Amino acid sequence: FALIFYRRRHFLPGVVDAKAVIAASHLPLSIIVVGLGDGPFEILEEFDDHLPSRVHDNLQFVNATELEAKFATVERPDLLLALHLLMEVPRAVPHDQEARHAR
Repeated sequence: FALIFYRRRHFLPGVVDAKAVIAASHLPLSIIVVGLGDGPFEILEEFDDHLPSRVHDNLQFVNATELEAKFATVERPDLLLALHLLMEVPRAVPHDQEARHAR
């Protein structure tokens, strides 16, 4: 399963915190956060890259604004954004399959 959030700024403390992301890593769930606008996104980047104690890498951050700028000359930047989102999902698939077979 994938849960996708679209954010213009980082999450406020208490909405998504490190403990919740770590707890969710025990579930067959991939959390993808799409950053819109100029952020700030430091907390989300930190959660994506440096959050220890997770069973699997369950949180991925995609900065849509950076991708838009990078692919500004492409005819269908929306398809490239969709591709980048889908590329993040497979990281959780092996864990998802293991969790389902363990039941």
